[in-house]
Amino acid sequence: MHIMSKEKSPNILPIAITVLGGVATHFALKLQKSSVVRKDLEARLTEATELATRDSLTNLYTRRALEERYQELQSAEKRQRATDAENQPTKSSLVLLDVDHFKRVNDTLGHDMGDEVLRNVANILRNEDLPTRLSPEDPDYAGRWGGEEMVLLVTNKTEEDAVKVAEDVRQRIESAGQVTASMGVVELDLSQSLENNIAMADQALYFAKHNGRNQIIPYSSLPPTSAT
Repeated sequence: MHIMSKEKSPNILPIAITVLGGVATHFALKLQKSSVVRKDLEARLTEATELATRDSLTNLYTRRALEERYQELQSAEKRQRATDAENQPTKSSLVLLDVDHFKRVNDTLGHDMGDEVLRNVANILRNEDLPTRLSPEDPDYAGRWGGEEMVLLVTNKTEEDAVKVAEDVRQRIESAGQVTASMGVVELDLSQSLENNIAMADQALYFAKHNGRNQIIPYSSLPPTSAT
């Protein structure tokens, strides 16, 4: 009787290891690529958000972004009132700045120089090294309201303290030697809209512009016929 010899089974372990290694490498590369794509998307989203919230010329907050920051202050005040009804909420204020004789700059020196002036003023306005500014825990928000008008939301400061911040800004603008600026300051009434607070600061700014310029007028100091 003929007995067929059994062939020795091949050792498939090295093959399996090679295949599994290839599969693992394949998925690792896919994961790595996915991570790169995700980071790229996150970077693009951050860039898009910055473009939506920052003015392209001055890099200050846009008007819409200022509205959002103002709404955050309103929400913070409501929370503070709800948790500490016996005490008054912390005050915040607003500075409205207008570059003096800006039309003259554009007309005599050109719009390129006008743009440079606005950028320089904006850099001073958002300077966190000003001695009267608060810590990062209490940030200020500098924005461009329109044209040569700029806004500074000064958190956790009364009108009197905000005037000191504005004076630091005014002195630095004057020292730069290009232009001067006039400002109106008002303590925020967070029960009203941002536009209404801007309107009050604008009355103080109007008074500053028509009484010599290069000065700061607090809203509370206006004559009764002016502060309406």
